[in-house]
Amino acid sequence: MTKPRSWGAIRALALIGATLLATPAATARAQPPADSMPSVALPPDLDRVLRDYERAWRARDAAGLAALFTEDGFVLSGSRPPARGHAAIQERYTGAGGPLHLRAVAYAADDTVAYIIGMYGPTPEQGSNGKFTLTLRRRPGGPWLIASDMDNPNQPPRRGSTAAGAQVGNGLAGGVRLVYESGGARQAPWIYDSVRVVARRGFSRCVVVRRQGQAARESCVRGDTLFERAASGEYRAARPLGAGMQLDVRTASGAVMRFTTGSPAVRIGPGGIEIPYVPTMIVTRDSTGSITRRLREEFAPSLLTALAGVFEEPEGDGWRVTRVFTLAEIAGAPAPR
Repeated sequence: MTKPRSWGAIRALALIGATLLATPAATARAQPPADSMPSVALPPDLDRVLRDYERAWRARDAAGLAALFTEDGFVLSGSRPPARGHAAIQERYTGAGGPLHLRAVAYAADDTVAYIIGMYGPTPEQGSNGKFTLTLRRRPGGPWLIASDMDNPNQPPRRGSTAAGAQVGNGLAGGVRLVYESGGARQAPWIYDSVRVVARRGFSRCVVVRRQGQAARESCVRGDTLFERAASGEYRAARPLGAGMQLDVRTASGAVMRFTTGSPAVRIGPGGIEIPYVPTMIVTRDSTGSITRRLREEFAPSLLTALAGVFEEPEGDGWRVTRVFTLAEIAGAPAPR
């Protein structure tokens, strides 16, 4: 039998269970929609945790977010593996952030353990599009720290090849403007002149995208793979879109880019839009086989680009972050679906 890691965790679970068992009628009748659930006022020391979390998320402060957790704390995000400990949590949150409003709908606490159940969304006016549970610990008289953070959106992520294929390019149109932020500064906007859907034999969906100052690019979907049309007219596999896939793509210079995907999920994008994405790791090796860099990104098929990403280069036994970018604005078209 495995020895429990922490009596604090067991007490937190018992605290949750005791509270739920104390209100059996609430579980027996139909529950109201999420946004109609009334908020509850938290004690100031618990409320501070939510407000500090909001501030760090809005500032895209990954280190500040990690500091809100216990040293062995967990982040349990939907469709992603757990992240445990300050270093892993900081890495998970690097590049993440944006508008965020948190509100509590239930809580309980004793001297050293507590939990908060709540809803999240971009702003109070836009309502909630997800829910979360925080379990917390503290030393007697000390500040509350997050032991675990579990969250997921109210709408299930769209999964599988059919969803990915249907999404490709459907968030783009002539006049759309995408603005990225990197290093605390906004970059020059990407402005799209035209986007058109074309029929190609052997592909479920093809779109031709022309971006201002760029040549037209044709992207097509077959199964779980995105193809791009080369100048020769040949369609070449460009990246995987399904969960748990791996694809090697050779560049003109002889370098090889290895794409590895995780499970598709949903991110709250600019303006509170829920945008499906495919977590992707891209490791580049030069012609000698040496790793030169890697990119961890959230690729959005609907936009044919990433919502966020982190570029890294090898350094000793680890990696050095060289650039972090986040999509900060989408304008000029309906929200991508």
